[in-house]
Amino acid sequence: MKRKIAVLLINRANYGRLKPVLQAIQEHPKLELQTIVGSSMLLGGLGEAVKFMRADGFPVTAMLSMAKEGEQVDHATMVSIAGREFPEIVPKVFLRLRPDIVLVHADRFEIIPVALAAIYMNIPVAHTLGGDVSGTIDESVRHAVTKLAHIHFPATEKSKERILRMGEDPRFVFMVGCSSIDFLKSIDLSLDSSIQDKYQPERKFDLTKPYLMVLQHPVTTESDKSFDQMTGLLQAVSGLNMPTLVFRPNIDAGGSGINQAINVFKEKYKADHFVVYKNMTPEDYARALAHAACAIGNTSSFIREGSFLGTPAVLVGTRQTNRERGSNILEAGNDSAKIQEAIQVQLDHGKYESSDMYGGGNASRQIAEILTTVNPPIQKNFYDI
Repeated sequence: MKRKIAVLLINRANYGRLKPVLQAIQEHPKLELQTIVGSSMLLGGLGEAVKFMRADGFPVTAMLSMAKEGEQVDHATMVSIAGREFPEIVPKVFLRLRPDIVLVHADRFEIIPVALAAIYMNIPVAHTLGGDVSGTIDESVRHAVTKLAHIHFPATEKSKERILRMGEDPRFVFMVGCSSIDFLKSIDLSLDSSIQDKYQPERKFDLTKPYLMVLQHPVTTESDKSFDQMTGLLQAVSGLNMPTLVFRPNIDAGGSGINQAINVFKEKYKADHFVVYKNMTPEDYARALAHAACAIGNTSSFIREGSFLGTPAVLVGTRQTNRERGSNILEAGNDSAKIQEAIQVQLDHGKYESSDMYGGGNASRQIAEILTTVNPPIQKNFYDI
């Protein structure tokens, strides 16, 4: 019988990075793919991200009510979103689907209730991208899920070492790399301006000429500063007077401050060289990142995907503190003048050489193959090294 692998998908970045894993599981003769879809994947009607997913040929096996349309997310709301999963995850998902393994990705706060429910149901949990270090609440979530999970798929040797130091059994820690590199190697990264027609922006740019790319997520431990931090970033970018693609943030606490800063900046300064996007397909986002003259903000995609693509990037603030990065990264804190100075340095430098620090592009098939045979004991024990 095929092993049933239930994969949790909760936002656009999550889906993009797991897409090659979904494909590898779906194509493996010994595995059956199940998907658990929730949170911002379902926002926007049926969910723009769900539409991308179905168009890619993946099933939507179960849905979880988490985030609500138009909901202002603060710290209390994050707790409520996570709490909404608990009444549904067992009867709607685990008892109906009866998965053999539940796969969760990285460090989003929505993965904790699913991982916790799985272990109470004696279902082994597999976790990708554990062992990384960073800032904001992601740092705590990631390590907490490592201690809940039975099977680990870290992206780098350093991350693998951290997982082992946390007392995890070496037999079930597999350093496979990051599946986002698999994704980048599987698609055509060429770009032309027609990409914009899909998303009907308020204005269009000639993307064959240099442009900037901005994506800033909230830092939950600094949520009261999100508006000011984003305003300073936009001022720094605007001073360069270059076409700029600005992406909306995730739904963490502080996201409303970032969205407000974007709206106020557009209205106050009539920033004709800015265009704002809420969503792109994973393929189009990768193409936009691959061809950006410089990427500015605090998303890990500038580090992982950016290192492979060689895209010059400026990290803003503390969200990615201490995360492993390639030579394409400069850090600038939150000071507007220093951000602008760092952007100019990156523009002068231009493209960087591609780095394979996050893998060589075969993580997904390794993950699928390991999931066919791995058999950890459901009772975890601290492995003392």
